Amino acid sequence: MKKFFCLIFITAALLTGCFAASGARADGGPNKYEGAYMIPGPGEKGYDEQLALKARRFDRRFHAFNAFPMGIGPDVSVPLENEEQRRLIERFVLEDDGWDFEKFSGGKTAYDVIAGWDKTAGLYAGVAVAADAFRYAVLRDQNADPAEVAIALKQLIAALDAMHIAFTIGGKPGVVARGLLKKGLPGPGLTTKTTPQFDAAGNPLPAVKNNGTWREDNSGQYPGYIWEDSISRDQMLGWAMASAAASEIMRGDPAFPEELKSRLRADSDSVCRAMRVVHKNGYDLEFPDADGRTTFFGHLNENNLDGQYIPGLKNGFYAMMSLGIYAAFSYAAENPESEKYLYNTLIKKRKLPNMALQHMKFVDMGAGSNFSNYNMAFTAGWLAVRYINDAAAREKLVAAIETKMYATPGATRQPVEMKQSLFDLIYAGAKTGGTAFTPPAQPSDAAAVGRAIETLIDYPQPPFFEFHVENCGKADIEALRCRLPDGTEIKLLGAVGWGDQYVADRPIPMKYRPASNYYWRSNPYEPNGGGNGGRMPSAADFRVAYWLGRWTRVVQEK
Repeated sequence: MKKFFCLIFITAALLTGCFAASGARADGGPNKYEGAYMIPGPGEKGYDEQLALKARRFDRRFHAFNAFPMGIGPDVSVPLENEEQRRLIERFVLEDDGWDFEKFSGGKTAYDVIAGWDKTAGLYAGVAVAADAFRYAVLRDQNADPAEVAIALKQLIAALDAMHIAFTIGGKPGVVARGLLKKGLPGPGLTTKTTPQFDAAGNPLPAVKNNGTWREDNSGQYPGYIWEDSISRDQMLGWAMASAAASEIMRGDPAFPEELKSRLRADSDSVCRAMRVVHKNGYDLEFPDADGRTTFFGHLNENNLDGQYIPGLKNGFYAMMSLGIYAAFSYAAENPESEKYLYNTLIKKRKLPNMALQHMKFVDMGAGSNFSNYNMAFTAGWLAVRYINDAAAREKLVAAIETKMYATPGATRQPVEMKQSLFDLIYAGAKTGGTAFTPPAQPSDAAAVGRAIETLIDYPQPPFFEFHVENCGKADIEALRCRLPDGTEIKLLGAVGWGDQYVADRPIPMKYRPASNYYWRSNPYEPNGGGNGGRMPSAADFRVAYWLGRWTRVVQEK
């Protein structure tokens, strides 16, 4: 017996036409601006007002609740039994259009309705900062209501202030926090215990490096915060995306203080310097930790695989990540020394773009693929293509995205069929030829953009409390087939997915997928899963995909 559980009690999620979407001008007239964008804005043909309203609701919800205490926002806890609080959150998201929850609620704050805040983590927090940067730039460049532009600017600066903590709390240049927690904040901030970096004899703790240990502030600047060390590749990608996006949209904009721009350059350059260090093992491209060791998943050298060096390996996946992360930070650093290493060493001497094209390993692993790897590969691909100012290198990287990651000829189970919005938009954006240095030269792939928009439309409606989905019951699993709510029959391949997940023979449409706190790194072929309804994800996945699409310019139709 097939069961489908959806623990969302939204009763008015599809309200239409009630509010101005996406910061439209208060005078009611259409935004007037030059240029065209991958996801059309209000001054363009094909603008989807309902999708813009959905994005606005997620933005408002994110800043009112998820990011409220720290400026950058994790997932939050709103238990099912807290019915009054959940209804108030829902009402604010759906019945109001402002940013002031306290005003709407008659004096209640986020502390009155949120039971707990999780830690911030680099991937999710970083892409949310990037989304804020894209959103501000879109509103600024598309002649939105000045009041909305001012709000977006204030929120972005607050997010960048919070992100700066991650680059400095470790106390050493180039050491970046995997995650942050504000002491005393309801949730883990009340209970998480920290570990000293060294024992009495000066030996690092824990004795065997792990994938994250909580530490006290090493910088002397943030006594109210603790931080998680051992930053990994995916978490660093989030901070890299945030740094490059913020740097790009701030250039030439007098609204940002020079001190802020200078600070971002310094933080970014410290990462570049750390990645250039050649260690005793003879290799570079490692992330250092405050205890003097390389982080647990901090190896990016093309001769490495999960911490083990294999001379001559030619790991194209790591090559793409190295180029993306380093290029993003180098762009934000604006330091000729960092650029020299990128272009002379990584591109010209070690030919990492060729390696990404010719030796893309460990991403497409068939039914057993780890979708965190897919998310890392595409995010890094976006950064590499946008922030490398070398046409020949970019040509290889675009080809790698298209033929080795998005739609490998002759291969099955490819992202071209998955309808993962971020992947679709990164591929489509890469095809335009537009970068941080050059305008687009080719149209984007309309079919890919269409798939991305379809998935964003079907993404759970705000406020989005997590939910559980069981498309395939016990009898279905035994029979290895079941039907989706629309009657579509899917075949199950068995427990052959990453982590022994049961996976289907085709992607599950977004409207029937289990809840995820970051869909682009979750398995789109998994029919069952999700949560119990007590959490409210940050929706950073929706926000970064939507605003990246709204911000990316395309060739304007004549």
